[in-house]
Amino acid sequence: MSGKRVCYFYHPFTWCTSLDQDHPIHPMRIQLTYDLILEYGLHHKMKMLRPQAASLRQLNRFHSMAYLQFLQRAEESSKREKVQNFGVDDNYPVFQGLLHYCQLVASASVSAASKLNSNQADIAINWSGGFYQAQTSQACGFNYINDVALALLELLKQHERVIYINLGPDQCDTIQEAFSTNNRVMIVTFPHCESKYFQGNDWINQIGFNQSSKYSLNIPLADNIDDETYGLIFQPIISKVVQCYQPKVIVLQSGESLIAEKYANGYHLTPQGHGGCLQFLKSFNMPILLLGGGNYSTKNISHRWVYGTAIAIGQDISNITPCNNWF
Repeated sequence: MSGKRVCYFYHPFTWCTSLDQDHPIHPMRIQLTYDLILEYGLHHKMKMLRPQAASLRQLNRFHSMAYLQFLQRAEESSKREKVQNFGVDDNYPVFQGLLHYCQLVASASVSAASKLNSNQADIAINWSGGFYQAQTSQACGFNYINDVALALLELLKQHERVIYINLGPDQCDTIQEAFSTNNRVMIVTFPHCESKYFQGNDWINQIGFNQSSKYSLNIPLADNIDDETYGLIFQPIISKVVQCYQPKVIVLQSGESLIAEKYANGYHLTPQGHGGCLQFLKSFNMPILLLGGGNYSTKNISHRWVYGTAIAIGQDISNITPCNNWF
């Protein structure tokens, strides 16, 4: 389905931070994706935009001011116990430019949502975003900022109902909790039911409560899920949800976390498999926000995001071989 107006948000600072490139966030994946998009010539068919840093006031729509002020002064903080109160430790290190990084990532997702709100784009992309695990006052899951929650709040300014779909194998507990009393957000996830990181949690049965009761849907998937099987599960479920819920805009999160890397026999999805999900969602003719996020193998996720970008603009890249040195 071609003819879509697509905008793409990118800022070089979201990858050239002082954060170790071996850290699970793998910031280099953002630059690799961008380089491949240029090599494939995809940038000629979409609007390339650079986000401006979000203000603390804008971030305060979801995060507590105490946490944001901590991020602001974190680089100078030497009080270990104070740092740990906000979930920052050896796994969530403070690095130079931490707050600016968070401001740019969040701004890109919120600005992308704003483009959809103002009907300036049909599909808006921020592969540097998609950090849905950060809590209001704490870093979590290698996430320092929750740009997903901020983008959803932005979309709710204009759209009556939003559907958030996460293609990754882990749960979206922070998003579920954040909108647990809001029936204007429908959350659909496809988690890996055997992940040891979530044993004992009742997340499969979490369907929201109060006003949002039955507006959160977790579809547990077992081992050996390939492209065909995933599509056979994904399409009828999403079709029924769209039919019943009647959303006005779609937020699609495409990523594969460390859990999927660890459970190598669990998900066998290729870029084409994830791209097929996006192609299916385009058929509903609704605005779509595409987000990345998670903790990834650099090459694998960059392939996936480039392929997703090609699907968004309606470009076939199957016969093009990139010259990038990574490959």
